[in-house]
Order: sequence, then structure tokens, then C-alpha cells
Amino acid sequence: MRRIALAYGICAIIALGAWIGGWAAHADAGREAALGLLLPVSSEVMSAGNPKIVMKHTSTYIPYENKEQLLRTGQSLSQTLGLPASQAMIEDGDHLLYKSASTDARSGIETTLLWIGFGDGTTELIVSSQTEGTAGAEEAMIRAQRELDGKLLALDIKPQWNIMIQGELSDSGADPERLLNTLSRQLQGQEVERYEDRGSTSVTYYSPALQERVSNGKHAMNVQIAVHRDSVTGKQRMTIGVPAISIEY
Repeated sequence: MRRIALAYGICAIIALGAWIGGWAAHADAGREAALGLLLPVSSEVMSAGNPKIVMKHTSTYIPYENKEQLLRTGQSLSQTLGLPASQAMIEDGDHLLYKSASTDARSGIETTLLWIGFGDGTTELIVSSQTEGTAGAEEAMIRAQRELDGKLLALDIKPQWNIMIQGELSDSGADPERLLNTLSRQLQGQEVERYEDRGSTSVTYYSPALQERVSNGKHAMNVQIAVHRDSVTGKQRMTIGVPAISIEY
């Protein structure tokens, strides 16, 4: 699978949101179970204190009639999610983007709201939280997910989380194939798809140990693991995603 670069240009946001929404639309509940399972597995192979943890919810939301209404709804969403209200939006052709973000001083978790309005009046909601290299980040992200679950449910939105953990390997000289085999056994994963290019290997699995179950158009899947060697530093980086990876690896 091609690596996906995450950017905040409107076109990139829309493309990424649509991609994630396509996966998440068919997923079962229980993302917290996935995060709880992935964290101890990843800690066995990633350098201590280094992991980047990302979780993103993407879904459609209520339609809008005009720019002013979209802005008011975005401000209301910010309030519900405990984020600062923005007074402006980004316009690009027939797309409108409202954005609000905040970083928790104690946990270091950054939470972002992206509220996108399309020319036909439909909308897309993307709520994400991430942290990197912060002490106690694992426990803090689990708490943050629980809180966001409650806030989304209060908006009559079923949480649909795309979860990713990324970090340098403890042993940068380790054989990627051996690591992939080890993790797939721990997750009880059956390989369903593989992509390789120069310096990168990405393998998609279906694991009965995870409550998620989605389709890539050919097979049932719910976890993706990628190993990438940095061409400059020579170090290897691993990314684990449920139900798929949607950040650059």
C-alpha cells in the first residue's frame, strides 16, 4: 500500500478523510480494545519513550446551508469537544474548512477538530488526537479516547477510530521479516496483502483478536504493519495501524 502523507491542505484533508471513512464505515465497535492490545505489543519492539500514538475518527455529519451556519456549527462542536472556538474558516473553491486544535499541558496530547463543508451541502467531521515521546502517553491516550467517545456519543456520533502507533525499532539492525512474523503471531494475524518498495515493507492482516473487521475490496482486514528504513539515518521505523495505516511510514 502506498505511503500516505498527512497534510492540512484542504485537498489532502478531504482525500484522507474519505479514505479513512471508507474503512471505518464497515468497522465494528471496540477501538479501545485495539489500542489496549497494540500498546504492549508495540512496546516489545519499539524504543522506550519514543512511540507516536495517533487516533482519528472520521464520519459524515449534519448538512449545512451557508458559510455562517458551518462556522456556528464548528464553534459548537469545538465547545462540546473542549476545544477553543475558531473565528475563521479556510476556503478553497467549493470547499470550506473549519479547524480547531488544543494541546493538553499535562498529557501532551494534541486534539484537533476538522469540520469540512462541501459544495453540495454535505459535511465531514474529523476528530484526532496524537502524542509523541511523552511519559505516560499510553495511559493518557486510553483516557483521552474514553473521553472523546463520550463527547462524540453526546453528538449522536458513533466513534469510529483509526489507531496508529509508530516508533523506531529497539534493534535497528533487526530483520524486518522476523519482526513482522513475530508481531503477526502475537496478534494472531493472517496475512492478506503485502506491499514492498525500496526500504519499506507493509503487510496487511486479519486478526480474530481484534474486534474491528473491515474490507479492502478483496479481503477482510483489521491491522496493518509497516517497517521503513530511513535512507539518511539507517534506522528502522515501525508503524502499526488498526484497521489500516493512514500516516506516512
